[in-house]
Amino acid sequence: MTSSRATMAPVHLGSCKKRKPGTTRMAEYAAVSPKPQSFFADEKRALRRPSRSGEDCRNAGPPRVMRRGFKASCEREAASHRRAIGLRLDEALDPEELAEHLGVSVWRPEDVPGLGTGSVRQLVEEDSDSWSAVTLRLGSSRLTILNSAHTLVRQRSSLAHELAHLILGHRPSRIDVSEEGLLVLSSFEGEEEREADWLSAALLVPRDGLVRTYRQRRDEDYLAQHFGVSLSLLKWRLRATGVALQMKRAGAYMHRSAMTGR
Repeated sequence: MTSSRATMAPVHLGSCKKRKPGTTRMAEYAAVSPKPQSFFADEKRALRRPSRSGEDCRNAGPPRVMRRGFKASCEREAASHRRAIGLRLDEALDPEELAEHLGVSVWRPEDVPGLGTGSVRQLVEEDSDSWSAVTLRLGSSRLTILNSAHTLVRQRSSLAHELAHLILGHRPSRIDVSEEGLLVLSSFEGEEEREADWLSAALLVPRDGLVRTYRQRRDEDYLAQHFGVSLSLLKWRLRATGVALQMKRAGAYMHRSAMTGR
């Protein structure tokens, strides 16, 4: 969607500051001011709501019970999107390929037209640890901006998390308007954050694909590299999906069978 770069109005993101416990994530910005605005017109007056990646949210607190059937629906949704782009369940997903399939453009701060070097430095150097990604909805266009200072593995996780919100049709629960006339859509409900966590993880590491690969090689470091995710995410999927326990029980059964000659 490179053509959208020339027609989209510049968007004001503002400066980010370090996240405090309980701070909600900045999920989306939509420019509503008819006047052209610079991407970083006034850093001091901008509303500041740092975005959190999927892994940030997964580590934010104890898990809560999800609505019945949601986890299974995520596995089906992930399988459907993988089929649509010709990808098997046991192959690594490139979230940018999925974004293209969904009609979502993906930029980094360095790609934003009119964004000054000082603003880029603020985002990717001075405040690089306070945000992961933001998704902009401008009319029918969708654009996700990733933090280029983060590792590629974390960027993949952040993008998958943002795409999960879009796939699930989530809408921010709070709306703020900045002094510059920009509508800021922010703060998803906790339940929606957990849902996006689960779907994004299923997109990156589908349960059935994890089972197949784990049977071939029970090496967590290898599996994380194979799926292109962090080791912590891979371990979380092994536990949360029950694959680790399933494989452990299967191994114990095979061992007992071999010992008894059955």
